[in-house]
Amino acid sequence: MRLYIACPRAQTGRARRFADLARAAGIRVVSRWHETTEQDAPEPAFSAARAVLAENMTDLYAATHLVALLSDEHGRETYVELGRALERGRCHVVMVPGSKPPLSWADPNVSVAATDERALFLLVSLTRAR
Repeated sequence: MRLYIACPRAQTGRARRFADLARAAGIRVVSRWHETTEQDAPEPAFSAARAVLAENMTDLYAATHLVALLSDEHGRETYVELGRALERGRCHVVMVPGSKPPLSWADPNVSVAATDERALFLLVSLTRAR
């Protein structure tokens, strides 16, 4: 399994913690943005943003699974990754604590978990099922 973590920048710390837990569970994390991005940093200039997007899409296309860490206040920043991954037929685990899923989850490749811990359990289960 190669995991991409999608998460709003305001929750970068959460993405880092999830990456650490996933690695400890034997999951290879291919997304890099959460290791180099500070959640309070200003938006990059357009020229830099294009390079960031290119790196993120490279990582996403290398992934076999995506986890989207969402909340009531944040989530829209993950929609591009979710859409691209759905388009490519990736398996998704989506955390939606305290809110309703923002998209139609009729896709058979989508699973919804109530917490980060439950999502990690589901990812480990998917790894063992292969």
